[in-house]
Amino acid sequence: MEVEGPIENDIHQEPEYDEDSAIMHFTLRGDLELLTSFFDESGDLDHDQIIEQLNHRNDVGKTPLEMACVLSKDGVLSELIKRGADVNLRTSNGYTPLHIAACWGSRPCLEVLVENGADLNARNKYGETARHSAIRYGMEECIQYLDWADARKTLKDLIAQLREMLSDPEKLQGVKLTKDEKSTVVSACNEKQEWIDTNPEATASDFLLKKAELEKDVEAVTTKVNSPRFLSHNSILETKKFNFKFKDCFSRAVDNVYSVKWPGWKPPGTKWGYCW
Repeated sequence: MEVEGPIENDIHQEPEYDEDSAIMHFTLRGDLELLTSFFDESGDLDHDQIIEQLNHRNDVGKTPLEMACVLSKDGVLSELIKRGADVNLRTSNGYTPLHIAACWGSRPCLEVLVENGADLNARNKYGETARHSAIRYGMEECIQYLDWADARKTLKDLIAQLREMLSDPEKLQGVKLTKDEKSTVVSACNEKQEWIDTNPEATASDFLLKKAELEKDVEAVTTKVNSPRFLSHNSILETKKFNFKFKDCFSRAVDNVYSVKWPGWKPPGTKWGYCW
């Protein structure tokens, strides 16, 4: 797969001044004070106009957010996101700001993007995630951070899924959990969430270990919920309806075969015709 050229052309271009965009101008200068003042004093511009400028691409196809990542201006990046810039906006080749920060080796920008909801699993048109891009350009510090962020997200996602399971009856698939079972899940999730909040120096391995512990703590409950024998009432009804229709169609199909082989033959209580 030829990707070196497209990646070079799409990402590694030197910043160019865009006179038509004040936001881009302040971003390229890295002037956070002027950028903040512009937003605070732009009373004549409505919200939609601000958003349009924030996500506007200059003559070389770059947005202010992307250029902040190229220049590793994490303070400017935070301000742009605060004002409404899209952290997952893609280039024509599918690169997100996370890809760009990874390519340029800007860990501070990666941190800002991840904390503001950047998609760690987004892939460009070449099938690369931001981590793949960091590997391609040998950005070891970025690789380590993205591994850490992914491990933390995996644990946080599991906590969110378990909490949603308890709050959404459809997730339980009709299974009735006891008070103790619910308490077990709630306590386990709260414990792991508190651990996340109080351990900012935790490693990727630590997060994966805690995820395994959480899975073990709630294993009995999740097994009960996901067990085929605990089907919801509606699921059982639908299954019975399907079986009834299948048996009826099969019986009528057999009748049709017999009617062809022995014209005039008609079992009592059946109707002519195909069911398909």
